[in-house]
Amino acid sequence: MKRSAPAASNEAGFLLVEAIVAVALIAVCAGAALAAVAAITHAAARAVPAAALTLTAQNVLTDLRAVTAYDPLQLAALAGRSVTFDALESDAAGAPQPVHISAQVVGSATQGYVGSVTVRGQNGTSVTVQATLVQEAPAPGSVVPAGTPPPDARNLQNAGLAPGTAPAALSL
Repeated sequence: MKRSAPAASNEAGFLLVEAIVAVALIAVCAGAALAAVAAITHAAARAVPAAALTLTAQNVLTDLRAVTAYDPLQLAALAGRSVTFDALESDAAGAPQPVHISAQVVGSATQGYVGSVTVRGQNGTSVTVQATLVQEAPAPGSVVPAGTPPPDARNLQNAGLAPGTAPAALSL
């Protein structure tokens, strides 16, 4: 038996060029992944204040709807009026942050009355929420006395809803 040495192979390993290309591809992919993570983190950080501002705007709009829900004279008296004020609202960490709130009621030919609330945070983020304000029926089971007089101009003025007076009933 004749023994022979194994044949020499020219596939001993990666070439230097192949190794450099592989490292470059890994670096590009890792850079893109890190950029995506940074963008998601930045967007999530901006979304937290916007969510808190939206909740504040919805709360103010709910108060506005509650004030005007059962009395069409109050709704008509508030049409074309606006109020702006500053308040302290909790941020995501629970710390109080100043916000600027602007609420208004606008009469619309197609939608009746529209309430609009804009809340602007300290960092410049702002949120606007709008809803159609309508007279609502009393809740089922509630009793509205038949002898309850409708509010007249003196009652509206005492409540701060008459034209030219500050809206005391709409303390927002």
